[in-house]
Amino acid sequence: MTLLGQWWAQTFTLAALAWLVAVPLSGWFARVPWTTREPVAALLVWQAVGLSGGLAVLTAELTLAASGQDGPWRHRLISVLFASTSVGLPGALGLVLVSLSSLWLLGVLMMSFIRAARSRRTHRVLLELLSRPDRAYDTTFHVIDSGAPVAYALPGRDPHVVLSTAARDTFSSNELCAVLAHERAHLRQRHSILVQPFVAWERSLPFLSAPKAARRRVEQLVEMVCDDAASRAAGSAALASALTRLGAPERDTSERLDRLARPHTHLPLRMMLLGCAVFLVLLPPTLLLVAG
Repeated sequence: MTLLGQWWAQTFTLAALAWLVAVPLSGWFARVPWTTREPVAALLVWQAVGLSGGLAVLTAELTLAASGQDGPWRHRLISVLFASTSVGLPGALGLVLVSLSSLWLLGVLMMSFIRAARSRRTHRVLLELLSRPDRAYDTTFHVIDSGAPVAYALPGRDPHVVLSTAARDTFSSNELCAVLAHERAHLRQRHSILVQPFVAWERSLPFLSAPKAARRRVEQLVEMVCDDAASRAAGSAALASALTRLGAPERDTSERLDRLARPHTHLPLRMMLLGCAVFLVLLPPTLLLVAG
């Protein structure tokens, strides 16, 4: 039997993989600038990072739970989960850990979604009181009185695009078209759902910098995906002009403006990122299947 065929080696390897994916890899991937050239593929990699880390943790704990059984990993796991066999102290510890981890991961994610839904519900009530509907370019949006140019999307069961009076009145027709297309893309592609697991990850591990960097990078990539939709609808020049008026954080705006100023479709990079996403998701179960 190879070293990786030992249950303790499998457990250690998977636990180390979970740490490597969740901390060094995600921290590095959040810093590299070239992912902005293919934001959709980069977002898929981020989903794979989260899934791979979670799978590595759970499979490490399941391997520990099956440590007292004989045979290949899948047979040992079936024996533990579906047969009344003695698991011993390491196996009992593994079962407790996998139960707690599953409940913790699901609980943190559910609470994050619940908090977001409550916040949106409160925001929607205030919006109904303080805004009025308007329409342009086949889009109904809500207008709030404000001297600062503001535009955002409010997702949920009754989604809204919201603009301030300053944004509506000072934008040119092309700029307004670009902004509305950008915000519609947020709602159409349900980015609030995509970002929420990373918000939950940050809240669950506030003492680590990697989850915060991951959440921030995912939010930036989401904005760039919507920038592409707005560019297709109204042109990149109109969107760039609107971004300079909206007063987003300087670093984010600078990066997005640089991206809009030059072509950013790179098929080889896209294929590489998609390959990385598949590799990350398949890595934990592959390690166990190869080890037997």
